[in-house]
Amino acid sequence: MKKKYYLSALVVCLLFNLSSCSSDGDTSVDPETEEVDENATDDPTDEEVSPETPDPETPDPDPEPTDPEEVLDCLKTFGTNYVVFEAEATESPLDQWELISKGDAGYLDKESLGPINETHLEFTGNNQGSGPATSPLEYVFTAPSTGAYKLVMRLYQRLEGAEEDKSNDVYIRMAGNFTTATDKYTTEDLETDLKFFGRGVDQWGGVYSGDGGAAHNKSAILYNLIEGEEYTFTMSGRSKNANIDYILFYDTKDITIQTGANKDIAELNDAQYRPDWDCNQ
Repeated sequence: MKKKYYLSALVVCLLFNLSSCSSDGDTSVDPETEEVDENATDDPTDEEVSPETPDPETPDPDPEPTDPEEVLDCLKTFGTNYVVFEAEATESPLDQWELISKGDAGYLDKESLGPINETHLEFTGNNQGSGPATSPLEYVFTAPSTGAYKLVMRLYQRLEGAEEDKSNDVYIRMAGNFTTATDKYTTEDLETDLKFFGRGVDQWGGVYSGDGGAAHNKSAILYNLIEGEEYTFTMSGRSKNANIDYILFYDTKDITIQTGANKDIAELNDAQYRPDWDCNQ
């Protein structure tokens, strides 16, 4: 059973220290444009001045502060054998990552399935080909069960005319009580920044293959995780204009996720393996 949480988009904006946010639900009134009842008298009635009957439409002047943990929980979904979270579900400063929202120039929508919760992250550093690991984002999670977990992400390459192998990768590393679950990479390989790439040429696709390590392999990334153990996964920017919507770890013993070049992992696979759609509700 997935845990579900509810949170407004405004709170998500505030969490990541954006310079400004707006809300269609703003209840502030411009005194110069406020409508006045011409039939009203100058003398208020007892009912109007009664302190026991506050205006129900008046917003709370002292709203309770939002718990940052509730914000992060809203952006994460846990199953019995998988965990999936929004790319913005981090307490790290975004730095050269930009939060892209519906209406922004870099936002990639689709009639069938746009970005989950109408947000995704775009890396704006380095160049479209490559660069050093920059602007690391940390994601802390607890393994829901013991197993060999594979890593995939939802990717969009905003190429702007560049070759198809540009803007298609990030760096990844893991920390915690884990070992490698593949003979293609050592545990030490997975503990250090490793290139992780895929394809989503001017569309939503997926990130599904590592590239590097001691043997310079190109293969899937798998981790042996232990139930109840806490892990810190780090994603850093590598190529400019690489966009990440969400990140999924799943137990390969019980789950099969379809991936491939320019194949949208959100559309190809069951909806339960996406983050919940309720963070903007």
